[in-house]
Amino acid sequence: MGKEKLQSIRQFAKYILDFNKQDYYVLMGAGGMPGVGKSTFMAQLQKEYSRQGKLKWDFERLTWERKELREWIDGKPNTEIDSKTGLRPGQVPEYSAILPDELWHMFYKRRWHDGDQIDTIATVIQPLKDATRK
Repeated sequence: MGKEKLQSIRQFAKYILDFNKQDYYVLMGAGGMPGVGKSTFMAQLQKEYSRQGKLKWDFERLTWERKELREWIDGKPNTEIDSKTGLRPGQVPEYSAILPDELWHMFYKRRWHDGDQIDTIATVIQPLKDATRK
């Protein structure tokens, strides 16, 4: 096994940003008992990541809603792409950090016939599948 290396939030955020800029997809999760600081850790990491990437980040980028998560990724459905930004309304810029807190609640009860749930899972998982093909 390799030698372990402890990194600061700043170093870890830079590593993630550099990884993203190489056209990889970073999806992180934090697990643990209630109150141990999972959301705080993720928020601090995303704040530093966004600072280094010169991207907006505040607690408006935290959601518990599947619909909002989907909108941040794909933009509002059935809307036109803005010619100046290249984004749909509601869509966040490429490399933006978003924090779906308590993500498992969004998909806790699988509804195999629920089109919105199917589409959201596909939206989140597809880049991971694409990355394994590189």
